[in-house]
Amino acid sequence: MGIIAFENITDEIKARLPKYPMPVLHVGQLATDIRFQGKGVSPLLLRFAAEQAVAASKSVSCFAIQPEADNERARNWYLKRGFMELQPGGSRFYQSIAALEKAMGLSPR
Repeated sequence: MGIIAFENITDEIKARLPKYPMPVLHVGQLATDIRFQGKGVSPLLLRFAAEQAVAASKSVSCFAIQPEADNERARNWYLKRGFMELQPGGSRFYQSIAALEKAMGLSPR
């Protein structure tokens, strides 16, 4: 668990967030063993992380999930799945719990 640090995000994102630190579930790097790449494992890992974030948001205040991408391929993978960059060209992304719930077909909190 952590927060989105306002000094590390763009003014555009700041305008969409409340004026206080937003709690998030940090996800280091989701990685798939090379033997399993291209076999649908990565979306399952992301779904698991999203489910954990949604569950955590019910017991501790959690606004979003915040994964990191360590290369351009990973960056594009997160962007393709609707995650937003905290900084243009940066390695950190976020997706709100409300958006995750909607994507998973769950009723919002």
